[in-house]
Amino acid sequence: MLLAFLAGNGMAQTCQCETDTVRLGLNFKQNSTSIDSLYAGNGESLARMRNIIGDSCRDISTIRIWGSTSPEGPKRVNEAKAMQRAEAMRDLALSYGAPDSLIHFDANLLEWPDATPVDYPSLRAAYIMMATCSKAAARQSTPAQPATPFDTESAALEEEAETDTIAVAEEYPAPTTSERGRYFSLSARANLLRWATLTPDVGLELRFRRHYALVVHGSWTTWSWNGKERRYALREIAPELRYYIGKECRGYVGVMYKVGAFNYKFSEFGKQGNILGGGLTGGYVLPLNRCLDLDFTLGLGYLHAHYDRYNVISSVRVRQGKGEKNWWGPIAAGVTLTWKLF
Repeated sequence: MLLAFLAGNGMAQTCQCETDTVRLGLNFKQNSTSIDSLYAGNGESLARMRNIIGDSCRDISTIRIWGSTSPEGPKRVNEAKAMQRAEAMRDLALSYGAPDSLIHFDANLLEWPDATPVDYPSLRAAYIMMATCSKAAARQSTPAQPATPFDTESAALEEEAETDTIAVAEEYPAPTTSERGRYFSLSARANLLRWATLTPDVGLELRFRRHYALVVHGSWTTWSWNGKERRYALREIAPELRYYIGKECRGYVGVMYKVGAFNYKFSEFGKQGNILGGGLTGGYVLPLNRCLDLDFTLGLGYLHAHYDRYNVISSVRVRQGKGEKNWWGPIAAGVTLTWKLF
């Protein structure tokens, strides 16, 4: 009886499910958040990831995903970039059939204080760690103190830290659902086309979601010449709500509202009044470096202007009537320099 008990106990221990932890990484080009299967050996990692997720003979107990960037640029920009890369990895895992309920999406930025520029290309990455178990072994395993996926994951991470110079040496807490969509950045803007017409134009862009942004531009100028016989003055504010398209978030569409006041006098009679309108916008953002972009914008819509007509007699404005005008067509254009603050 004792021998049978010992034999049975030993058999149960040898049949326990052994959890395998697989860690894969995908590399990204600088400033990119799109997965390129032909870049830096990504093809092999993609094939392994597809095979593991699609293996019908193994169960996946947990999946952890996180992103990484090289340390150039502001920290908030790097955090956003790392999150976008992690999101791209998560979307890929879902497309391969991974259950969303098993994915722990980590929004934390991995920092590499000892990294040198030589290491930077290898730091622009996203990582996935999958804890898997053979279905046959799982059916024979005993319930006596089973190893949890997180215990196995921590042990695997400690072992990798000795041989992998960029291995993750600590376990991050699983983020909440709200953290998965977190994205925040603030940029200062200057419309170079407006500045070319001697109309100072500045603005701010607030990215509160990966694909959504609120942009506000303001313009102000006042010029007079020829003894104040000629005048050009403008005050304008234009808020805009944008939706950025695709994983790279370069192209966008949006809606704009515009309100302002003007005073033009380029001939015998001048016009002074207010404008009001809005429309649809579209454009493309061209990255220059880590902090600077060029934003090409065109807006189409409707503007209504009502004004007073006047002429100047002995330096005094004399009203000559009033008028109004409706305009359908281009209402905004810009080549805007954007500086990412954080």
